[in-house]
Amino acid sequence: MNEQATSVESQLAAKPGWRFGFWSLIVTQFQNAFNDNAIKYLVIYLIIAMNFPKERRDFLGTVVSALFALPFIFFSLTGGYFADRYSKRSVVIGTKLMEIFVMGVTILGLWLHNLPLECAAVFLISTQSALFGPSKYGLLPEVLPERRLSWGNGVIELGTFIGSISAVTAAGYLAERYHGREAMAGVILLGCTLLGLATSFGITHVPAADPAKKFRWNPFADLAAQRWRHPTTHEAVHFSAKTIERWFYAARSEQDPIRCPRAGGGPLPPRGRPPGSDPVERHGIDRPTDRRGQPRHQ
Repeated sequence: MNEQATSVESQLAAKPGWRFGFWSLIVTQFQNAFNDNAIKYLVIYLIIAMNFPKERRDFLGTVVSALFALPFIFFSLTGGYFADRYSKRSVVIGTKLMEIFVMGVTILGLWLHNLPLECAAVFLISTQSALFGPSKYGLLPEVLPERRLSWGNGVIELGTFIGSISAVTAAGYLAERYHGREAMAGVILLGCTLLGLATSFGITHVPAADPAKKFRWNPFADLAAQRWRHPTTHEAVHFSAKTIERWFYAARSEQDPIRCPRAGGGPLPPRGRPPGSDPVERHGIDRPTDRRGQPRHQ
């Protein structure tokens, strides 16, 4: 008991003042999640208020949702590069400065009632969030004592959900309150951005994880070049559609997906279990089937 208490005290002593840096990160993340979703839903509500035919209105809503989602696919790995190459605190501050520019585009689009410009603002704010994301999560283990890490993950996720949900309601209120002068809604969101920028300076400064890391124009090539290993057996893992399929059936039968490839049919018995002891195997679903339930030939 004394050794455990000593360990906890040493962890807290190793990161003095972590509370201020951590809560600065939480407020910054809350504001970021709030602004992202507020801009997205503000544009969607404005589209709904326009006299478009239903088909056109539904199409534009889909376009806005796609513009919001795509940057997370294309720029998240770039955000990961920045989080390694530079101090994560510096990356967060840089993305907040970028957000000020995005808010300028948003206000301009709302002032001119220019829908393409408003959609561009949705894409840009989502890009900013994609670049910001890896740094915010990477900061947690560098800012928090180890024993507080799970708690910190819960807090940041809670703040993200509250910010995202409240933004939906706030966007509806802003769209109705400032109908005809929507640029004022953009000004209010700009004020939120400035608040997030101010709190980002309170985040604990951490050194760059890999200052010599080189930028790759094709981030997916960087992902493919990684040498993936099983965490316990250290066997090589090669990602492909076949690997994903094998993992699915292995997970369904509670097997190790690396050590139990499907050789000539169903997955092999799990390590440490005699044949026939697996509950899935006993129920006769150890072989892959098609949609009609017929065995699929490999």
